[in-house]
Order: sequence, then C-alpha cells, then structure tokens
Amino acid sequence: MDICIGGVTSTISRKFLPAIPLDAKIDNIIYTFYPSVAPGAKLVEKPNVPIYIPINVKGNICDMESSLVDQYGNLIDVQGERITIKFHIREQTSKCEQESILKEEVALQKEEVALLKEEVALLKEEVALLKEEVALLKEEVALLKEKVALQKEVALLKEEVKLLKEQLAILKEQLVVQKEEVALLKELIYI
Repeated sequence: MDICIGGVTSTISRKFLPAIPLDAKIDNIIYTFYPSVAPGAKLVEKPNVPIYIPINVKGNICDMESSLVDQYGNLIDVQGERITIKFHIREQTSKCEQESILKEEVALQKEEVALLKEEVALLKEEVALLKEEVALLKEEVALLKEKVALQKEVALLKEEVKLLKEQLAILKEQLVVQKEEVALLKELIYI
C-alpha cells in the first residue's frame, strides 16, 4: 500500500480517488512512500529534503488540512498513533523583492559576522585578563607561602629569644650568687 500525504489534483481525484468530494479544494500529492515495517510496528518516515509545494492563494491562508490516505484515497486509520507533519509556509515574492531580501539577508549576515568577530575579540581579551589574574594569583600564593615560611621562622626566633632570656635570667641569678659568695669570702678574709 502506498501512503500519500496531502491531497491530489481534482483530475486525479475523479479518476483514482472517488472518496474525495468533487467540490473539495485540494492540491497535489506532495509525498508518497511505501511502509517498510510490519503492521503495528513503529514507522518513521522523513523525506531526504524538504518538500516545497506552491499554493496560489490571494489573501491569507487561515486553514490548512493534510490527509494521510492510501493510493485509492481512503483515509488511513492510525489507531491512535501520533503523526507529526511540519508545515513551513513562505510567501512567494517577486524577483526584485527576492533580490532585496537576499541583500538584506547578506547585510544581516555580515552584521552577525561582525558581531561574532567582536565577541571573539572580547572573549580573547577576557582570556588574556584571566591569564593575568591567574599569574597574579600565583604570585600571591608564592608570597603567602613566603609569608608563612617567614612567620614560622619568626616563631622559631621568638622561641630562641625566650630560651636565651631564660638562660640570661639563670646567668644573672648565678652572678648574684657568685657576688654574694665573693662578698662572703671578702668578709672571711678581713676577719
């Protein structure tokens, strides 16, 4: 069974698709394919390239329908399965308008490229600043390490000073004791 998405021309509908009313406004079949999976299996079908179909309408398109039918025009029962069909509607323009639009698009693309170049330049500047910041942080870490080492050295020197002061105090006490002994010896000598 071939599957058709869309309608058919009225000529084909009279000849091959009697289920479609003669007064229905229908367009050409826009895509057909033959299912390659067993009944009940999941089917994913996607055209290789987007399909464009011209629709000559004066005014606005307010409604659009799409049918999933077999090659005889009978609607296909999808039994509650979800079918997604995407429509992208684009208004046809004259050659002059197309050229104008293309020029605008090119100008916009150039502006976008310029903006991207500016963004790249700003990002490069930001990277350079971050590198400088990293270098400064490394220097700061080195200084902090040096400071910690000096603080340890200061602590050791303070401990050494404390020990020297204790030794000095002991020496002073010994000196006092020796002076007293000298004084006693002098007294003993005079006696």
